[in-house]
Amino acid sequence: MIVHIFASENTFVYPFIQFLTDCFDDKDHLVLICTDVCRICFPKDKEDILTPINDVGKILKSADKIICHSLFNPKLTIYMSLYKSLLNKTYWVIWGGDLHFYESANTSIKYRVLEYFRRRFIKNIAGVCTLVDGDFDLLIKWYKTYAKKFEAIYAISASFMSDILIQSEKEKTDNKRRILVGNSATKSNLHKYVLNQIKDKNIIFDEIICPLSYGDSSYAKEIQDYGNELFGKKFVPIREYMSQEKYVDLLNSIDVAILYNDRQQALGNIYILTLLKKIIYLNPNSETYNQLVKKEGYHYYSLQVTEGLFFRDEIELELNQKKMILKNSIDNQYSIWNKIFKDDLRTRRQFNG
Repeated sequence: MIVHIFASENTFVYPFIQFLTDCFDDKDHLVLICTDVCRICFPKDKEDILTPINDVGKILKSADKIICHSLFNPKLTIYMSLYKSLLNKTYWVIWGGDLHFYESANTSIKYRVLEYFRRRFIKNIAGVCTLVDGDFDLLIKWYKTYAKKFEAIYAISASFMSDILIQSEKEKTDNKRRILVGNSATKSNLHKYVLNQIKDKNIIFDEIICPLSYGDSSYAKEIQDYGNELFGKKFVPIREYMSQEKYVDLLNSIDVAILYNDRQQALGNIYILTLLKKIIYLNPNSETYNQLVKKEGYHYYSLQVTEGLFFRDEIELELNQKKMILKNSIDNQYSIWNKIFKDDLRTRRQFNG
């Protein structure tokens, strides 16, 4: 049995469970959501709340493999780092912020202690799975590990993609020029840099849509005030959570998306916007840009060139959409995840330090 661990009940969990249901035998997989307590959420006939860490430990020790979908649960990271028998069958899917924890790990005793256990965890695990290749390059730059590298993907479900493609054919209901800036209230979005670029280059627009409902609430207020100061009522912060349907409607109402995150982030937004055939600007220094533009050949742009910000190259946007449909196909998902599920643990190099 393969045990999957998610650190929160986020937007990736249930599409991933649906993928497991569609492509694999339920008895071969068990999904835990571990926040303050751990909860079995798949398969349904095994749903349960696991309060003591020992209950979680029993499940992990009995597992054939463990896949940690992110590394955002400190208690679980510390617990697992104490058992090399667990680490030797564990795979970590890097989500971005969990890797970049390294950059803040020397700021306090609390962080340094957690970083000690993270290093032990990372050094001994069997595999590292990346959404963009550049994250593995950073990993081996920052950490020592014997883990094998795998590709991973959190794809858009077939039903959701169908809804998005229907939306992509709808014409806008007004002539307003809208720019989307960022995807969340985190500093890695580089909001102020982007807003200053729009202001300094005198880009003509009607509205800036800025999602700030997810992340640091104090930083969200800071960006809201900054945007209002620069652009007044043209700056529209999104502070409340929206349903998936309403969020896609919002994304479909914009013309240009500037997702200038300086690390791997916002992939879900990029996937949806690409399927909606929107113009997308990314940070050319990010792992995301290197992966999607330089390695996979998508036509996304850099703010270094802002002339004709709203110019639509329909051929490029159609090509982007077709590539994204293939990337999110069930066959591609199966091929990627099955390599991880079928990996032979006997080939792992054991660490004895």
